[in-house]
Amino acid sequence: MSTPSDTNMKLAALVAKTMHDPALRTELIDNTTATLDANGVTVPSGVNVKVAQDGPNHLNIVVPTEKLPADVQVASINADSTLSEIYRWVITQVQTDGPQKQVVMSSPADAVRAAGANVPSDLTASILVDTDTLKHIVLPFNVTGGGDVPVSDSAVAAIAGGKGGSSSSVATSTYEVQTTATTTTVGAEAEVEVVGAADVAAVAVAVAIFV
Repeated sequence: MSTPSDTNMKLAALVAKTMHDPALRTELIDNTTATLDANGVTVPSGVNVKVAQDGPNHLNIVVPTEKLPADVQVASINADSTLSEIYRWVITQVQTDGPQKQVVMSSPADAVRAAGANVPSDLTASILVDTDTLKHIVLPFNVTGGGDVPVSDSAVAAIAGGKGGSSSSVATSTYEVQTTATTTTVGAEAEVEVVGAADVAAVAVAVAIFV
């Protein structure tokens, strides 16, 4: 039986691969359930999965069904807050009916700026709320513009827990943390080995667990 960790790893690896495989990215968007199944991620009966894509100036923030544990919630943010903290502040506001919930839901980027976070003036964001019958997968913006580059399966084998180290090498939107019983946004630095390339691209991915 597949465990949440196994599912998490497989989905994280799949999303990481889409950063280098435009055809796979398109297939995941157009034929989501079949593509997930083909890559070892089984969607439970009765659950619909939607795929969203971040843009160069747009982020999608998924609010999971499972409430963030108290030690993961973020009550306030400021100019020094990380993207992880900003994400968790937004999620905390929505899940706990915080004082900024309504503005967060209607205009999350403005709410983040008003709360004191240092984010670009042209940044926009959307709130995607998971339910028991609807889950979201977010594909990070592909800054490289794609290209049909094969990706080694073995190179993403360590994706499950991520690797330690600085996130400064992450080439896309940085996602981190939200560990709950059923849904996790993995702050994994997924090192994807591009066959024939000398370097390794670090990709951060948002992952929803369906088990």
